[in-house]
Amino acid sequence: MNPPVVLQLPFPPSVNALWRFVGMGKVKLSHEARKYRHDGLKVLNGQEWQPFGAEARLKVALKIVEPDAPHWRGVDLDNHSKAVLDLLQQGGVIVNDAQFDRVTLIRGGRSGTGYVLVHIAELDTG
Repeated sequence: MNPPVVLQLPFPPSVNALWRFVGMGKVKLSHEARKYRHDGLKVLNGQEWQPFGAEARLKVALKIVEPDAPHWRGVDLDNHSKAVLDLLQQGGVIVNDAQFDRVTLIRGGRSGTGYVLVHIAELDTG
């Protein structure tokens, strides 16, 4: 059983900004999503954590702290969780975001450019 992992990651883009249609039914990651992945992986790799194996059933709590700017008043929390969960998979913290059996979203106020505090732990199956 892995110890819990606590990470601080950059404020993510909304799910509405992750993909762009490029014609004829083709979809690709948006520039904003690619930038978040690049910046997020850099931040993620600068922190200490142990990866969870594929067999682990997990719970995650995301405390989403909004950027302190007038146009960021009252973001839709679930729109910002997808990019974070995908980043955890891309960075190797988890094997697949389908491992999460419990996802908790917490509004954390506002601060600077915003960030997400991530707490991952294995579920107690006993």
